[in-house]
Amino acid sequence: MEEKETHIETAWKEYSKKLLSFIRTKISSHEDSEDILADVFLKLAKQTELSRIPQKLPNWLYLVTKNTIIDYYRTKRTLETLPEQLIHTQPNPQAISTLSACIMPIIKELPDIYKLPIIRSEIDGETHRQVAAELKLSLPAVKSRILRGRKKLKDLMAKRCTLYYDEFGQLIDYNEKPSGCSDVSEN
Repeated sequence: MEEKETHIETAWKEYSKKLLSFIRTKISSHEDSEDILADVFLKLAKQTELSRIPQKLPNWLYLVTKNTIIDYYRTKRTLETLPEQLIHTQPNPQAISTLSACIMPIIKELPDIYKLPIIRSEIDGETHRQVAAELKLSLPAVKSRILRGRKKLKDLMAKRCTLYYDEFGQLIDYNEKPSGCSDVSEN
């Protein structure tokens, strides 16, 4: 047990000032910085207790410190009330329903290379892995086709409609352009 304590003491003497300096660049509160440093060395003590002393101690200490800082910010988030404009921003259900009816004809306009992956993943709800297996393609190829297909679909939709999004990028309404949904032969 004494050897393990010596290991932690040596690490403390060698790295605590450097780590505290690093933490202070990310955390403004001196007390919170010291708490984070203590947490890092507590984690080292637990690893040492389990006889899992990290081989590259400086790298391990900085990685654990970085992750502990991230955890600190996650727990420090305060719950705030939403601004009034966000509370009242809701999608127009009728607009979404009408627009949904237009989607399938537009998807069918996509080149074949994008059409099937889009239908399988976005309409049928299959995972990218399932689509890759069915189409006998690699997973990266399917992901690429879906992303490119989505972009082409968005471009086709933009030709027919003016889409309105909220602050979070969620579709809330649209206005049909003169060509509208009925013009599905363009392409």
